Amino acid sequence: MSRARTYPLVALCVAALSACTMGPAWQRPAVALPAAYTSAAAFTPAEQAQTSLSPWWETLGDPELNQWVNKALLESPQTRIAAARVEEADALLRQAGASLFPEVNLALGGVNNRVTQLGTTPVPAGVPVVRSDRVLNLSTSYELDVWGRVRSADQAARAQALASRYAQATVHTTLAAALVQSWVNLRSLDAQLALLQNNLQTRQDTLAITQRRQAGGLASQLDVQAAQPAVLSLQSQIADTQRQRSLAQNLVAVLVNQPGLVVAARSDLPLAPNVPPGLPSALLEARPDVREAQAQLMGANARIGVARAALFPTLSLTAATGAQSADLSNLLKPEAFTFALGLNILAPIFDAGRRDAVVAQVSAQQRQLAANYQQVVLGALRDVRDALVSTEQWQASIAVLTQQRDALSDNLRLTELREASGYSASAQVLDAKRNLNDAELVLVRARAARLAAHVDLVKALGGGWPGSVAP
Repeated sequence: MSRARTYPLVALCVAALSACTMGPAWQRPAVALPAAYTSAAAFTPAEQAQTSLSPWWETLGDPELNQWVNKALLESPQTRIAAARVEEADALLRQAGASLFPEVNLALGGVNNRVTQLGTTPVPAGVPVVRSDRVLNLSTSYELDVWGRVRSADQAARAQALASRYAQATVHTTLAAALVQSWVNLRSLDAQLALLQNNLQTRQDTLAITQRRQAGGLASQLDVQAAQPAVLSLQSQIADTQRQRSLAQNLVAVLVNQPGLVVAARSDLPLAPNVPPGLPSALLEARPDVREAQAQLMGANARIGVARAALFPTLSLTAATGAQSADLSNLLKPEAFTFALGLNILAPIFDAGRRDAVVAQVSAQQRQLAANYQQVVLGALRDVRDALVSTEQWQASIAVLTQQRDALSDNLRLTELREASGYSASAQVLDAKRNLNDAELVLVRARAARLAAHVDLVKALGGGWPGSVAP
């Protein structure tokens, strides 16, 4: 369910939860929020914030990734569990809401009784021993919700239904982020493998040149032995990177519920989108886990109303009408008509403090959920702060590493020109290539970390921000 479709339901549930009951008045717990983040992409206050659960991952421009996420959101066991919990909460809501209306029952039956002739009271002569009774009855009962017990129970069920929807949104956000992170890891490992293979080829060429120089008496066996460990080290790195890629591919297969999935190798790694400055602080309040904690707290408030109402008498109206006759043929005659109308009052006199204990219990639960709400908000603040810091620091590292890569690229170009002119040896060109490959490898890892930090920021904000979704 998209957030745009969810908010009308939110407004309806909040309105219903504000009805007059014996529960405490709803008040969201205060959380000391910073005036602004110390980040360059600091949040600024906003009266209104546009929030959306739209597919933010499409900004990365990978159709294969889009298919994976869409498949996971439809077929993953996690999403099916969350959807079933929403259905369960909706059913409980319908059950609680039904208590607001009278219950009507229809009874149709008949019975034949034989009276004993050996009892203390003999059966008079002429009175039949076997007696028949036919009944057609329509009855209803209705609890007068004087103290708001039924309304409070309905409000608690509405809050639970609302919380289940936000829990489902949390599952969707978390699953999408995990899948995008796995995709970033795969693309990064593919790019690293390509660079490691190039670097290995350069090291092997260097070793071959050293061996030829030794054969010509221009290098010693020590020089050859010094070049061999670099080749072996790169071969080990390639094997370990291939292992990591296999594990990342297995994780993607599990997330998309497609065992045995084989992902083609691709060395392209997209740039992470920029984070605009001045994101509205209200985005944090739109996080589904924050909304879920708030809905759970509202439900706890309503359950206090249910417990308090149980301390007072219960008033119920009962009514029944129908017909009763010994013979089925006379059942619909006016003389067979019956009715009953009553008012029942059930007042607690002594229960050894059981009802008071229930009130204390649900009140303690409400305080726990209030503290939990504050903890969730503080955790959300930390998530955003950490993601912003990582985003900015990795961006700064990328800028420096890009300059380093460009400088080494220029150095390789000049070394190749000098070699063509006879001023540099082939070994110097290979060293320049090796240094460039090493720098590109570090840059790829930094770009992957920056992209991962971007995904963390999107997740921390509950699914992105205005403009973070592809048009």
